[in-house]
Amino acid sequence: MSSLNSCGAAFMEIVEVKTRCKSLDHARRILAERGVGLARVERQTDTYFHCRFGRLKLRDEDSGMKVVHYVREDLLGPKRSHVRLYYPSAPELLRTVLAGALGVVVIVQKVREVYADGNVRVHLDHVRELGDFVEIEVLNEDGMYKEVTMWQQCRAYMELLSLNEAEMISGSYGDLLLEKGGRA
Repeated sequence: MSSLNSCGAAFMEIVEVKTRCKSLDHARRILAERGVGLARVERQTDTYFHCRFGRLKLRDEDSGMKVVHYVREDLLGPKRSHVRLYYPSAPELLRTVLAGALGVVVIVQKVREVYADGNVRVHLDHVRELGDFVEIEVLNEDGMYKEVTMWQQCRAYMELLSLNEAEMISGSYGDLLLEKGGRA
Protein backbone atom coordinates (compact mmCIF):
# COMPACT_ATOMS: atom_id res chain seq x y z
CA MET A 1 0.00 0.00 0.00
CA SER A 2 1.01 3.61 -0.09
CA SER A 3 3.53 4.85 2.44
CA LEU A 4 2.15 6.14 5.72
CA ASN A 5 2.76 9.63 6.98
CA SER A 6 3.82 10.30 10.57
CA CYS A 7 0.16 10.21 11.72
CA GLY A 8 -0.45 6.67 10.42
CA ALA A 9 -2.41 7.86 7.38
CA ALA A 10 -2.07 7.21 3.66
CA PHE A 11 -3.62 8.82 0.58
CA MET A 12 -3.92 7.30 -2.88
CA GLU A 13 -5.83 7.23 -6.11
CA ILE A 14 -7.25 4.00 -7.46
CA VAL A 15 -8.91 2.94 -10.70
CA GLU A 16 -11.28 0.11 -9.83
CA VAL A 17 -14.05 -2.11 -11.11
CA LYS A 18 -16.25 -4.66 -9.36
CA THR A 19 -18.42 -7.39 -10.82
CA ARG A 20 -20.37 -10.43 -9.76
CA CYS A 21 -18.49 -13.67 -10.39
CA LYS A 22 -20.03 -16.99 -11.38
CA SER A 23 -16.85 -18.98 -10.66
CA LEU A 24 -14.06 -17.89 -8.36
CA ASP A 25 -12.27 -21.13 -9.31
CA HIS A 26 -12.22 -20.03 -12.95
CA ALA A 27 -10.75 -16.65 -11.96
CA ARG A 28 -8.14 -18.41 -9.79
CA ARG A 29 -7.09 -20.59 -12.74
CA ILE A 30 -6.73 -17.61 -15.06
CA LEU A 31 -4.65 -15.71 -12.51
CA ALA A 32 -2.44 -18.77 -11.91
CA GLU A 33 -1.90 -19.20 -15.67
CA ARG A 34 -0.85 -15.55 -15.85
CA GLY A 35 1.56 -16.08 -12.94
CA VAL A 36 -0.30 -13.76 -10.58
CA GLY A 37 0.21 -15.12 -7.09
CA LEU A 38 -2.05 -15.18 -4.08
CA ALA A 39 -0.66 -12.61 -1.65
CA ARG A 40 -3.02 -13.30 1.26
CA VAL A 41 -6.48 -14.37 2.35
CA GLU A 42 -8.29 -12.19 4.88
CA ARG A 43 -11.57 -12.21 6.73
CA GLN A 44 -12.87 -8.66 6.65
CA THR A 45 -15.72 -6.90 8.41
CA ASP A 46 -16.52 -3.43 7.08
CA THR A 47 -18.66 -1.22 9.30
CA TYR A 48 -20.07 1.62 7.19
CA PHE A 49 -20.96 4.89 8.92
CA HIS A 50 -23.18 7.72 7.76
CA CYS A 51 -21.01 10.10 5.77
CA ARG A 52 -21.90 13.30 3.98
CA PHE A 53 -19.15 13.05 1.34
CA GLY A 54 -18.13 9.67 -0.05
CA ARG A 55 -18.12 6.56 2.10
CA LEU A 56 -16.58 5.97 5.51
CA LYS A 57 -15.92 2.53 6.94
CA LEU A 58 -13.91 0.87 9.65
CA ARG A 59 -12.32 -2.29 8.26
CA ASP A 60 -11.55 -5.02 10.75
CA GLU A 61 -9.33 -7.62 9.10
CA ASP A 62 -6.91 -10.32 10.15
CA SER A 63 -3.99 -7.88 10.01
CA GLY A 64 -5.68 -5.19 12.16
CA MET A 65 -8.08 -2.28 11.76
CA LYS A 66 -8.09 0.75 9.54
CA VAL A 67 -10.43 3.58 8.72
CA VAL A 68 -11.15 3.95 5.01
CA HIS A 69 -12.70 7.09 3.56
CA TYR A 70 -13.19 7.11 -0.18
CA VAL A 71 -14.88 9.27 -2.77
CA ARG A 72 -15.89 7.91 -6.15
CA GLU A 73 -18.73 8.15 -8.61
CA ASP A 74 -21.14 5.23 -8.62
CA LEU A 75 -20.67 4.21 -12.24
CA LEU A 76 -20.82 0.83 -13.92
CA GLY A 77 -17.41 -0.18 -15.19
CA PRO A 78 -14.03 1.23 -14.17
CA LYS A 79 -14.05 4.31 -11.97
CA ARG A 80 -11.57 6.51 -10.16
CA SER A 81 -11.46 6.59 -6.37
CA HIS A 82 -9.72 8.93 -3.99
CA VAL A 83 -8.87 6.97 -0.86
CA ARG A 84 -7.69 8.02 2.58
CA LEU A 85 -6.55 5.39 5.06
CA TYR A 86 -5.95 5.81 8.76
CA TYR A 87 -4.52 3.17 11.09
CA PRO A 88 -5.80 4.09 14.58
CA SER A 89 -3.87 3.25 17.72
CA ALA A 90 -7.14 2.60 19.62
CA PRO A 91 -9.47 1.10 16.97
CA GLU A 92 -12.20 -0.18 19.31
CA LEU A 93 -12.49 3.23 20.95
CA LEU A 94 -12.65 4.83 17.51
CA ARG A 95 -15.41 2.38 16.47
CA THR A 96 -17.44 3.43 19.52
CA VAL A 97 -16.89 7.13 18.80
CA LEU A 98 -17.78 6.84 15.10
CA ALA A 99 -20.87 4.72 15.79
CA GLY A 100 -22.06 7.15 18.45
CA ALA A 101 -21.35 10.30 16.46
CA LEU A 102 -22.32 9.20 12.94
CA GLY A 103 -24.41 6.04 13.28
CA VAL A 104 -23.79 2.69 11.62
CA VAL A 105 -25.40 2.19 8.20
CA VAL A 106 -24.54 -1.43 7.45
CA ILE A 107 -21.98 -4.12 8.25
CA VAL A 108 -20.46 -6.21 5.45
CA GLN A 109 -18.60 -9.46 6.11
CA LYS A 110 -16.43 -11.11 3.51
CA VAL A 111 -13.52 -13.41 2.84
CA ARG A 112 -11.08 -11.78 0.42
CA GLU A 113 -8.34 -13.44 -1.58
CA VAL A 114 -5.81 -10.81 -2.65
CA TYR A 115 -3.76 -11.44 -5.80
CA ALA A 116 -0.98 -8.95 -6.50
CA ASP A 117 0.73 -8.01 -9.77
CA GLY A 118 2.82 -4.87 -9.28
CA ASN A 119 0.39 -2.03 -8.62
CA VAL A 120 -2.65 -4.17 -9.59
CA ARG A 121 -4.69 -6.00 -6.95
CA VAL A 122 -7.30 -8.54 -7.92
CA HIS A 123 -9.68 -9.37 -5.09
CA LEU A 124 -11.75 -12.53 -5.20
CA ASP A 125 -14.44 -11.88 -2.61
CA HIS A 126 -17.07 -14.09 -1.04
CA VAL A 127 -19.48 -11.64 0.59
CA ARG A 128 -21.87 -12.94 3.21
CA GLU A 129 -25.49 -12.73 2.01
CA LEU A 130 -24.42 -11.47 -1.44
CA GLY A 131 -22.23 -14.12 -3.11
CA ASP A 132 -19.00 -14.00 -5.10
CA PHE A 133 -17.34 -11.02 -6.74
CA VAL A 134 -14.16 -9.95 -8.53
CA GLU A 135 -12.72 -6.52 -7.80
CA ILE A 136 -9.78 -5.07 -9.68
CA GLU A 137 -7.89 -2.18 -8.10
CA VAL A 138 -5.06 -0.37 -9.86
CA LEU A 139 -3.17 1.63 -7.24
CA ASN A 140 -1.34 4.87 -7.84
CA GLU A 141 1.10 4.78 -4.97
CA ASP A 142 2.75 8.13 -4.37
CA GLY A 143 1.84 9.35 -7.87
CA MET A 144 4.13 6.84 -9.59
CA TYR A 145 1.73 5.98 -12.43
CA LYS A 146 0.08 8.01 -15.16
CA GLU A 147 -3.70 7.87 -15.04
CA VAL A 148 -3.93 6.60 -18.63
CA THR A 149 -1.69 3.66 -17.68
CA MET A 150 -3.93 2.82 -14.72
CA TRP A 151 -7.04 2.72 -16.94
CA GLN A 152 -5.18 0.51 -19.44
CA GLN A 153 -4.12 -1.87 -16.66
CA CYS A 154 -7.68 -2.11 -15.35
CA ARG A 155 -9.10 -2.81 -18.81
CA ALA A 156 -6.39 -5.44 -19.48
CA TYR A 157 -7.36 -7.34 -16.33
CA MET A 158 -11.05 -6.99 -17.17
CA GLU A 159 -10.32 -8.60 -20.53
CA LEU A 160 -8.05 -11.27 -19.02
CA LEU A 161 -10.77 -12.31 -16.56
CA SER A 162 -13.55 -11.94 -19.18
CA LEU A 163 -15.56 -9.72 -16.87
CA ASN A 164 -19.15 -9.35 -18.01
CA GLU A 165 -20.25 -5.72 -18.20
CA ALA A 166 -23.84 -6.78 -17.42
CA GLU A 167 -22.64 -8.09 -14.04
CA MET A 168 -20.73 -4.95 -13.03
CA ILE A 169 -21.53 -3.18 -9.79
CA SER A 170 -21.69 0.60 -9.54
CA GLY A 171 -21.67 0.98 -5.74
CA SER A 172 -20.27 -0.78 -2.71
CA TYR A 173 -21.04 -4.11 -1.10
CA GLY A 174 -22.74 -2.08 1.61
CA ASP A 175 -25.08 -0.57 -1.00
CA LEU A 176 -25.91 -4.04 -2.34
CA LEU A 177 -26.61 -5.36 1.13
CA LEU A 178 -28.89 -2.40 1.89
CA GLU A 179 -30.77 -2.97 -1.39
CA LYS A 180 -31.29 -6.56 -0.29
CA GLY A 181 -32.71 -5.39 3.03
CA GLY A 182 -29.58 -5.79 5.14
CA ARG A 183 -29.06 -3.64 8.20
CA ALA A 184 -26.40 -2.93 10.76
